[in-house]
Amino acid sequence: MSLAAYVPATATIKVGDSSFQVKGLSSSDIGAVLENNLDELTLIFDMFKGGEPSEGEIALAIAKLPRMATALIAMGCAEEEVDLNVLAKNAARLPAAVQIDALLQIGKLTFEDAGGLGKFVENITLLLAQMKPKLPNQKAP
Repeated sequence: MSLAAYVPATATIKVGDSSFQVKGLSSSDIGAVLENNLDELTLIFDMFKGGEPSEGEIALAIAKLPRMATALIAMGCAEEEVDLNVLAKNAARLPAAVQIDALLQIGKLTFEDAGGLGKFVENITLLLAQMKPKLPNQKAP
């Protein structure tokens, strides 16, 4: 498969008698969410850095961080031609169980190929360490 032919994998989220599609987040998506929710994202990484989050941890994140949860759901929606503000408002109106399902699927699609969230954070940390300017007499990591 060439990069030109790449189509992101999606998952179906059921809401009553209807459904919507979600996809994994790209680095551009994560950057956009980061820009608007840095404090909330830091809390989420701290909460989940021990491994894959459980449904209970996701529920706690939704309770503590509703704006972040709805932003992630909106960004993870596979509806690219819809205004993100509209998607976020609709994501905020979803039942909590549906929000949890959407976040779990978005997380799976985002991090599964990277070895999970913990491995993703480890890789980002390593990448940032390698990009950091080296002072004289400092060895590479």
